[in-house]
Amino acid sequence: MRQLPSHLAIIVGAAAVAAGVVSGWVAGVVVVLIGVGVLASTWFGARIATDVDRGWLSVLLPLAFIAKMVGSAVRYFVVAELYGIGDSFSYHAIGLRVAPVWRSLQVPEVTGGSFGTQVTGQITGLLYTIVSPPLIGGFMVFATLSFVGMVCFYVAFRRTMPQWGVLPYFVLLFFLPTMLFWPSSVGKDALSVLGLGLVTLGSVWLFSARFTSGLWLAGAGGLLLGLVRPHILAIAVGSIVLAVVFTRAGRLDVSRAARVLLMVIALIAMAYVVPIAAARIGIDEGLESFLADQQQHTAQGGSAVLGEPATSPLDLPEATLRVLFRPLPYEAATPGMLFSALEGVVLLGLLVWKTPTMWANRRIVRRTPYMILSLAFTSAFVIAFSSVFNLGIIARQRSQVIPFLLVVIVGLGWQRWSPSDRARAGTLREEVTT
Repeated sequence: MRQLPSHLAIIVGAAAVAAGVVSGWVAGVVVVLIGVGVLASTWFGARIATDVDRGWLSVLLPLAFIAKMVGSAVRYFVVAELYGIGDSFSYHAIGLRVAPVWRSLQVPEVTGGSFGTQVTGQITGLLYTIVSPPLIGGFMVFATLSFVGMVCFYVAFRRTMPQWGVLPYFVLLFFLPTMLFWPSSVGKDALSVLGLGLVTLGSVWLFSARFTSGLWLAGAGGLLLGLVRPHILAIAVGSIVLAVVFTRAGRLDVSRAARVLLMVIALIAMAYVVPIAAARIGIDEGLESFLADQQQHTAQGGSAVLGEPATSPLDLPEATLRVLFRPLPYEAATPGMLFSALEGVVLLGLLVWKTPTMWANRRIVRRTPYMILSLAFTSAFVIAFSSVFNLGIIARQRSQVIPFLLVVIVGLGWQRWSPSDRARAGTLREEVTT
């Protein structure tokens, strides 16, 4: 692929900074954040580029960052101007209150409210330690964190999947409305995407025997997820276990002893995380009671729909459609839901269109631990959220599963895998030019 001239990347970066200055007139900190973010993404895109994406990454990555900031501004307008209420206000208030405590090099006390809410507020305060921004600045800080998580997802895909899928995965991941809008405000959504991205990239490094960096990265992401959404961490760790167990022997680029070590670490993490997640979401009181409670609390409001939790294989088609692709266009009652519906149609259309190729490539699944991880996470997410019957809630949570769903659609379905593709997936090695 022919490399774009370096001066073009500089021009794009400069134009992006100018756009950030114009759009950030509401507060100086927003101007600085957008300008620094665009310059950093331009530099970082050039820094991490390989032969697969050297011709476009340093240009598209800053454009993706600008799109993310636009999505964050739209999210701010919807929350602050249209509705005037939301969890972001609480997190932002806690952050402003505890930021001086962090500045004094002390750890604020976690008191009052749910644990996840208080922890998110404490993290917000830590991020506000140097400068306490206005609410819109806080939105863009958290949008930047989720953007970092998305970059981790992209690097994990590029490291494992064939090169012909890299650009389609990048475009879909960074420009789908769900990824631009929902994890772009002060709150758990952005932290969850960051944590999942770190866990995913760390896992891919572990699969390729980069134990030190892989453990640190996956551990950091796991800690963040465990504090904010332990049930999502439980799904991620379970998916890693399945990837290690079901990957065909010899396809993990690690020794037998290292494979056993990965299993032990993952099982210990499961033993610790699952009880915490169960207690946090109330499932420790019984599965039937939990499902009934979830259905009662979510099957209300204008976005409520009918359905059944996925308790048997026969329930999976309806649950998959509801969790991954609805609302459909005729169900959209607001402009926001319409965007979500159009996105769902695109994803569902891609899935249907690519199904024959995905079936032809089915044997590659066991050769690629990242593919097993993505399939397992997507399936577990569908089952876990099939007890939610409010399409608005599901649309917001979907940003956590879309990166994995895209791995399945693009990685398996974009075109037939060649022998060289299969060999590359088996070795999990790439040359990174810096």
